[in-house]
Amino acid sequence: IYVLFFLYNLIIEIYNICLRSDQMISKDIAVLTEEMMDLLPHLVKLLFHNTNNNEKTHLLPSTHLRVLLTLMKYGTMSVTHIAEHMEIQRQQLTKVLESLSNSNLICRKENPFNRRLILIEITDEGEKYIKNLIRKKAERISEFLESLSDEEKDILVRAITILKNYAVIKKE
Repeated sequence: IYVLFFLYNLIIEIYNICLRSDQMISKDIAVLTEEMMDLLPHLVKLLFHNTNNNEKTHLLPSTHLRVLLTLMKYGTMSVTHIAEHMEIQRQQLTKVLESLSNSNLICRKENPFNRRLILIEITDEGEKYIKNLIRKKAERISEFLESLSDEEKDILVRAITILKNYAVIKKE
């Protein structure tokens, strides 16, 4: 899922470079950028929306999912650290945290070393929700991957590696 966010940022950056560049952008790069822009909504739909009409599960907005995934990966965090990690404003995050807390997917804890600092922790229910979501999405993605040839799988692995490497370099 994190790769998707990095892919999105990469696509937007390439697109913006193409728009404002005084240099002549290669036609291949422009076409590739356009293809990536066209692909992104489909990836978002695959990962963040219910695609099975028979499923009764409620899917949270992507920002809510990102908070839960961040807490799953890094454990208990302060509001400031979550906001910095996700690169969003604290004010925006506060509303998301309130919603997640009301749904019993996260809980707020007082920092034992600094009572003014509130820590956010994913609840057992939140972990269960995310693990179930990941399992369902992994099943859908596995079905797709099984349909690929070995050569297509190799190409996909190389493309994901390139995107991950770009994302890591960009973050630093």
